[in-house]
Amino acid sequence: MTHYYLYIAAGLTIDTNTRFYKVGIGESEAQNKKRAWLEAYAFEHGHFFVRWSIDAVEFCVKCQQSIGRQHPEVLSVMANDLYKVLAEGCEEPSFYQAALNRHHLLMQIDPNYYTCHMLKSKKGELG
Repeated sequence: MTHYYLYIAAGLTIDTNTRFYKVGIGESEAQNKKRAWLEAYAFEHGHFFVRWSIDAVEFCVKCQQSIGRQHPEVLSVMANDLYKVLAEGCEEPSFYQAALNRHHLLMQIDPNYYTCHMLKSKKGELG
């Protein structure tokens, strides 16, 4: 079973460079190690990492509204992918930006993708 977490990679303040992730983590021993590593990394770098919940979604929406985003942007990733980005010592903007660009493109050209995304957003599930 996969559990989801909210990971907010921010500097001293939340701004337009802040990255919001919905991280999928399984229950295996290897996945538990990735979760522990992500928790430690978030703590050491002042990032935010909590289990996905209604409260977490509300917090995420408020954070994004505070920086002027009309539609919350949360990138869904698996723990292994986020681990690779963070563990390399630099957060690759291309990784995050490429995924967001793909999302925006699909929202414009794929009616099924747009509908599914809007339905999930209405339920408060983001991403």
